[in-house]
Amino acid sequence: MSDVEYKTEFTLWAISAASMLVATDVRVLSPLQREVLLNHELLAVNQMSAPAGGLIYRPTGTGTEVWMRHLATGTAAIGVFNPRNTVRFLTLSHVPEIVSFVLERISFGR
Repeated sequence: MSDVEYKTEFTLWAISAASMLVATDVRVLSPLQREVLLNHELLAVNQMSAPAGGLIYRPTGTGTEVWMRHLATGTAAIGVFNPRNTVRFLTLSHVPEIVSFVLERISFGR
């Protein structure tokens, strides 16, 4: 799995509120695995109590996925995933649950 695929997969798990299970020997994690698995922002999204897991919204014809999870704080965690190797532009105003939001980039130490 590439670095981007690994980060994307973990982000989807976090927004989905999936149970986190590490199926590898944690004593020999690669630097990338350690960086992703110990990302405090993603772990907080995953562990925060909320009414439900993440929902997926696919804007027609874009190939881009928008994942959103309403959080107990009244905010939402949003992940925008572009599965293509090209730059995509996406307007989120079509997502009915979003009235306004602040978009923050969850960083992976860079």
